[in-house]
Amino acid sequence: SKLRWVEASTQDRVTHTTEVEIVPDYYTSMFQCSAVSRLSAEPATSTTLRVTTGDVHVHVPLVGTRAEVAIISGMQDHAAGEAEALDRWLASAAGSGTP
Repeated sequence: SKLRWVEASTQDRVTHTTEVEIVPDYYTSMFQCSAVSRLSAEPATSTTLRVTTGDVHVHVPLVGTRAEVAIISGMQDHAAGEAEALDRWLASAAGSGTP
């Protein structure tokens, strides 16, 4: 398949920031994607908030914007799935007494 990519990320544990660049294996001039995720404590709810901002560009006439919307939607779905999986893991770890 020609729809493959490398996700390169750099984490800063002091600032709780991760910089991400997605680099396609093919069609490199047609797609660019980069983002920054920041984690912040929410003391009122004892939770952590992850905010991700970034840019997605698909350079294909007529369909580029639709492809960008679909890619962003997929990324949002993936992030929601990660949050749900983490919530389940934390709940099971708390119930078993292991961190």
